[in-house]
Amino acid sequence: NYIMGGIIVDSLNGVQFNRLALFGINNVGQRTWTKKYGSNKFQYLDNNFISRWFYKQDNFLYNVCCVKDSNNKYLGVFMKFDLNGDTLWQKKFYDTVGVEPVPQRVTPSVDGGFLITGFWEDFNFNRRLLMIIKTDINGNELWRKKIGKTGNNVQDGKAIIQDTVTKKIVIVGYQYIGTATEDNFVICDSLGNKLSQLNYTNGSLGGWMYDVIQTKDKKFVAVGRALYPQMIGNTNLTRAFAVKFDLNSPSVPVWKTEHDRLDYGNTFLCLKELPNETLLIAGGIDTMIQHNLPLQAFNRITKMDKNGNVIWNRNYNYSTNTAVPNQMSVASLNLAANGDWLTAVQVANYPNPNPFFFVRYDSTGCDSTLNYCLSVGIEERKKIEDAISIYPNPIKSVINLNFSLVNLSNENISIKIFDVMGRVIKEEELSIEREKTNINANELDKGVYFLQIYNEDKFIAIKKIVKE
Repeated sequence: NYIMGGIIVDSLNGVQFNRLALFGINNVGQRTWTKKYGSNKFQYLDNNFISRWFYKQDNFLYNVCCVKDSNNKYLGVFMKFDLNGDTLWQKKFYDTVGVEPVPQRVTPSVDGGFLITGFWEDFNFNRRLLMIIKTDINGNELWRKKIGKTGNNVQDGKAIIQDTVTKKIVIVGYQYIGTATEDNFVICDSLGNKLSQLNYTNGSLGGWMYDVIQTKDKKFVAVGRALYPQMIGNTNLTRAFAVKFDLNSPSVPVWKTEHDRLDYGNTFLCLKELPNETLLIAGGIDTMIQHNLPLQAFNRITKMDKNGNVIWNRNYNYSTNTAVPNQMSVASLNLAANGDWLTAVQVANYPNPNPFFFVRYDSTGCDSTLNYCLSVGIEERKKIEDAISIYPNPIKSVINLNFSLVNLSNENISIKIFDVMGRVIKEEELSIEREKTNINANELDKGVYFLQIYNEDKFIAIKKIVKE
């Protein structure tokens, strides 16, 4: 089972306000329980550009948020939950008059405590300062740092991590210096004192960074987007961006790479390192220029080797409302014990308020709709699917398949039958005789199913069947 979380919109006397919510999800994606926190006098604020809001350690969840109180003042909140979604403790962070904390990410420190980043909104000097807060294991603050530059500028921390070897602290995010935007890499000592500040993107306008991890070789990989001066309307165009760097020589990256043609919102938002040292990176990709479509944004997952070379890239379109532009991106990516991937998706193409949207993929990037299980190319798969005939359909007790128009590698195939929830109902190895074969369907209940067909371990086709 799984726990999901995020911000929901509630209302009281016709007035809407935000609350923090946790959901229990069973192994087929059904919600089993809901816990809500906050009120119209204690609102949890949303931030669309933060990945991994929740951090799991042992049998506990940790979360940092910015809250608006009944006086319209902002404060930071750090919470610990058990796996039933119940609060074990809550810590609040304030600052001096005119300075309000906006925490955005929490991560463990090497001594068993926690590190928090975000920004301090300094109304006294019209600026944002980069936030670092260090706590003990119980969330009690040990020290805090404010990192910025003089004058009107913005320093925003989106992700934070501590080097397990040197104990140096790495924060990634973005900064505005005047009107210029730069990706922001800040390296501090173990007490939060700034040692260096860098930017890596190739775009002449800099970029934004959203996530950073330490890889097995003790180096770091960060992801985000590079901004370019080309514009559509009032919006700068972007490319997804990733960089690997070493704290021993941070000014010279190990590698850096950009992806996609310039478009509205191409970006990487989160990443994980797989056991074989390959990288799984997720985010969003706009398609207006990519595919000559109206303004659209699809989920994207990119798999890279440890040297930054793309193994494959997939775009997932889950749009359900064609009346408005499709705006979706993967905001959080986690690995299941069996090697599957779990993603939380930002959705902005539904009537407000937008729903929570979670997708589970297997280790090949195949989701429960089976539309993205690409062992062969899209065009080739479509030709094969059109050539395979199923009769009758709707079926009663037997599924008959005809392969007379299909050029298979051999006469042996394997099939999987899924229900609409993505559960495997039947698996079978079959031999094709005289270009035909059949499947016993007596054990299938009435309903809609998807038949997935493999030849020589390659997924070649998906067919929809209906059992009467």
